[in-house]
Parts: sequence; structure tokens; C-alpha cells
Amino acid sequence: MRSRVALLPVLAALPFLSGCLWWGLGVGSEASESGSATVEAPAETDAEAVVRNAIPPIEAYYAGNQTYAGAEDVGEIYGVALGDVRIVVVKDGRAYCVEAPAGAPSAHYDGPGGPLSPGPC
Repeated sequence: MRSRVALLPVLAALPFLSGCLWWGLGVGSEASESGSATVEAPAETDAEAVVRNAIPPIEAYYAGNQTYAGAEDVGEIYGVALGDVRIVVVKDGRAYCVEAPAGAPSAHYDGPGGPLSPGPC
């Protein structure tokens, strides 16, 4: 009998606790529907897209040759066209910079693992 009496306040509070849960979920969903919590990524430029698309074939070239040297002279790597990019191989073939397009405005990537940035190499 004593355990039933101790359980009574918990059971009595249960509807209020579940109401708090539902109220909290409702507030969060209204905030997300209003768009105030949405963060949009900046739009990618055409040059950035061209550079980003050239990175996987260049990395595949390195995987097959253990150097980036020679990648600057090919327009296609393993059947994937590189597009309008210029590749500069540096550090004895251990690093590269790829930029596109050849004119302005351009973007570049310092590989391997570097950031994609606006401007030329």
C-alpha cells in the first residue's frame, strides 16, 4: 500500500510533464517554420564549380601515378574532362593548384587538402 501512495504524485504529475514536452516541441517547430533559424550557404560561382569538379580526377591521377607531375598537361583524366582549368604542379609533384577559368573572375584550389578560394593561383 505504501508504494501505491508514493506512486500517486508521480502519476498525478505525468499529464503536466507531457504537456511541457509538447509545448516545447511546438515552440521549436514554429521557429523553424518562420525561417529565422535557417542558415543558407553562399551560392557557388561557376568558376568554383569548375574547380571543384576538377579535383576528383586530379586526385585519381595522383593515386595512379604517385605524383601530380604530368597532370598539368592532360585535358582528360581517366575519361573525365577537366574543363576550362589550369593546373600548376609544385613541390616536386607533391602539391598542385588548379584554377578556373583562365580569365576573371576565377577561383582556385590548393591541393591536396587546401581551401577553395576566389582568385587565381
